[in-house]
Amino acid sequence: MNTLKALGLIFISCVSVTLLSAQQFNLEFSVVGTGGGVTSIGPDTLILTLGQPLAGESSADSNLNSSGFLYQYSGGPIDAYVGVYSVIDGWNMVSVPRTVSDYSKSAVFPSAVSNAFAYEGSYVIKSTLANGVGYWLKFSNNQQVSMTGYTHTLDTVNVQQGWNMIGSISQSILVTTIPSIPSGIVTSNFFGYQGSYIISSTIEPGKAYWVKVNQNGKLILSSSSSNPSSVPIRIVPTSELPPPPPEREMAEVKEVPKEFALRQNYPNPFNPTTVIHFELPVASHVSLKVYNVLGQEVAMLVDEMQDAGFKSVQWDASHTPSGVYFYRLNAGTFYDVKRMLLLR
Repeated sequence: MNTLKALGLIFISCVSVTLLSAQQFNLEFSVVGTGGGVTSIGPDTLILTLGQPLAGESSADSNLNSSGFLYQYSGGPIDAYVGVYSVIDGWNMVSVPRTVSDYSKSAVFPSAVSNAFAYEGSYVIKSTLANGVGYWLKFSNNQQVSMTGYTHTLDTVNVQQGWNMIGSISQSILVTTIPSIPSGIVTSNFFGYQGSYIISSTIEPGKAYWVKVNQNGKLILSSSSSNPSSVPIRIVPTSELPPPPPEREMAEVKEVPKEFALRQNYPNPFNPTTVIHFELPVASHVSLKVYNVLGQEVAMLVDEMQDAGFKSVQWDASHTPSGVYFYRLNAGTFYDVKRMLLLR
């Protein structure tokens, strides 16, 4: 899409809008004011929602910012909403701010040149993304990423005590207005990333943010003033910075652990997936099993020789009933058992 801003107008030479039903419509050029509004294009209508306008324009423009713009095609059987979001060369903290038909990383961010890393006490590679979660992704140059899907105006994001990477919704929101469950969770500042960490006063669509919380709970991201909880979080500034991007952390974790260890699964409670981390100071035959409260084996997660290092494995309990479970790690002569809760 080629654009030219002149005399307070945005000129759209051709807009190709892909509907969620896989139908495609090419809208001929039209002109709309930078203040937003509706313009007719034959029998169809193109609606520009300014306030998340044209990607790459100067933030000095009163009607423009760099988050990207949204346009809605309402001439077909299904409305299609497309967001355009800016990323920079190198590592970016990103999220999925729309309800999309395909959440695979390759579909949502096809131009990324790295795996997607979520944070679950340590970095974990994700091939399928989700709303409300923040991810690290690397790009080879400054660019705009288009995302087709419905607007996502409310999200309840699970957070664990300590650092969390959270995502965004389809609209910008002030961090000081974010409520929590339970009410009044204490947090650090929210940190975005632009080559280095910066404190952010807003949650912008398509971006992700670090925040440290004092207890397990939920943060409510909403475009509406009517939230399930009316008491906002309490932000207490700290001099502590979030964990480094994956490339730096991966360089650090190449060191061999000093001792065997089995870590608490994350998240816990969980539904339906959770991640178990463990550490091997030497190459060992590893057995990691899940048991129910009767001592019956429910799942075999690992049964093989593994090199020394920091390890993780995901358990998908989609077909397992709610309840208390135990997981046991055997590695050489070392063993340990921990408890977890599947809560649907």
